[in-house]
Amino acid sequence: MGNRFIVGGDFNAKKTHWGSRLTTSKGRELLRAIQETECEAMSTGKPTYWPTDPGKIPELIDFFIIKNITAQYLQIEESHDFNSDPTPILLTLSENILQKENNPVLVNRRTHWESF
Repeated sequence: MGNRFIVGGDFNAKKTHWGSRLTTSKGRELLRAIQETECEAMSTGKPTYWPTDPGKIPELIDFFIIKNITAQYLQIEESHDFNSDPTPILLTLSENILQKENNPVLVNRRTHWESF
């Protein structure tokens, strides 16, 4: 894909590293590939998949993989414009450094879900 890129989508791979509440084998494999290729995973840190089954828990499976692009030029946010599942996320790439607000969140990539 070259030395600089952004790829995003529904990877259906869960790993606490990018904000999922648990880790799956797909998530471990994808993180290993991300690290070996010196890329970075970026997300909103919020769930993007909202299951209709009440026995299932919302999960973060949509995120971006970035290589050689400084995070100061990127902004990732969830979109509430669509009535769909999963929740769409948007990435803005700017030519100027973006000033970001630190919004309080209830969970992050270090949330210990068993204790929660």
